[in-house]
Amino acid sequence: MRREPVALEAISPELLNEVRDTIVKHIAPDRIILFGSATRREEVAPHDIDLYIVKSGLADRREAERRIEQLFEGRLFALDILVSTPEQVDRSLKAGNSFLAQEVLGKGRILYERTEQPI
Repeated sequence: MRREPVALEAISPELLNEVRDTIVKHIAPDRIILFGSATRREEVAPHDIDLYIVKSGLADRREAERRIEQLFEGRLFALDILVSTPEQVDRSLKAGNSFLAQEVLGKGRILYERTEQPI
């Protein structure tokens, strides 16, 4: 899900924190993992945020992705979101999903991880 913004804003630690906090407040995920160019140390500052979000009890992955996109309408940065349940993550890893294993979990950076389960 990528929407091309008019002007791109470089991705700063402050912007990542703002995005993380907004998602945590409105979606209550189990985990948020940053992956892609924003995790690599490159000379050119990244202009997009790639997030892999894990959420328990998710009924509709696409609806969750749309809901997150709506939280950032009018943004000046590109945002790519993938949402899965813990069960979907396990199935993908068992099936040998190399993108998930290597790029997301292997090279990604955890921005948020829930420490306790909701009541």
